[in-house]
Amino acid sequence: MNSEKNEELEEEAIELDEFEVLAEWTLRRLRKPSEEPMETYPKRVLQWALYSLGLEEKTQDIYFYIREREGVTTTEVAEQFNISINTARRHLDQLHTLGLVDYMGREYRPTYDSVAKAIDTMLLPRITDLLRTISRIASTIERAPIERTPLALKDNVEKIQAEIYKVLERLREIKPEDGALKPPGLIGGLQEMMAQMDTQMAQLGTQMNELFGYSRSSEGESVKVVQHVPSIVITGDNLRQLEEKLVIQHVNSVEFTHDVTKEDIENHVKLIRHVKTLTVPEGAFPGFLGKITHVTEVKRY
Repeated sequence: MNSEKNEELEEEAIELDEFEVLAEWTLRRLRKPSEEPMETYPKRVLQWALYSLGLEEKTQDIYFYIREREGVTTTEVAEQFNISINTARRHLDQLHTLGLVDYMGREYRPTYDSVAKAIDTMLLPRITDLLRTISRIASTIERAPIERTPLALKDNVEKIQAEIYKVLERLREIKPEDGALKPPGLIGGLQEMMAQMDTQMAQLGTQMNELFGYSRSSEGESVKVVQHVPSIVITGDNLRQLEEKLVIQHVNSVEFTHDVTKEDIENHVKLIRHVKTLTVPEGAFPGFLGKITHVTEVKRY
């Protein structure tokens, strides 16, 4: 039983190993440090802040060493703390990932004299950008329920059509020479079903037009229109699969993922208008020039 469990864990680890780790943070929520004599309290607070950021004692000592020297090399860190070059590099990389130090040539130096300023200026934007990227990528698959709505309506229409065909077959079975009138109940049922189908078709048309509607621009060009939805996330693949240019209008939030390029926008986007928040990659932004109107806020990342 234990061997089966171990095999499952190994398989899961192999799958997760397929994801390349580009950066990693460990954050701890600690109880605020207690009051103590003023001569030791400032350093105690710094240690508390650094431990909150996931730094163990050795890495903290290296950070304080860098602050005292205002710049050190990997070799100097290795010699000072009696550790290997590779171990020293791992400590320095952790400090760099947190935005506490930066390197110029071979030297590592503090980014700021203040840990608080380093967190606000360097670390917070990095973590915020990471969380936004995770959210954007996750939302590209979570839009599926919206796209299924028109398909559900289409299924309803097809079911109603099938029932109407059954009624029609029953009506055809009644021959004039039999001297029998066509049953009023069947005719009423047919009329009711036709009315239901008209309603469903109207709803289907509205949904398709609002979400994935096709129309023509003022120049007579065929365009794909997305409108009247709370939010939408668009990937580079989404754009490259379009046969018509895209028009987005009357949408609260529009986000283009990091894989969208300037050429994607130039080739596949016609117009974006009446949008509250538009989020775009920095490199793709020039492609939007001349295509945006009545957009309240543009965020570039």
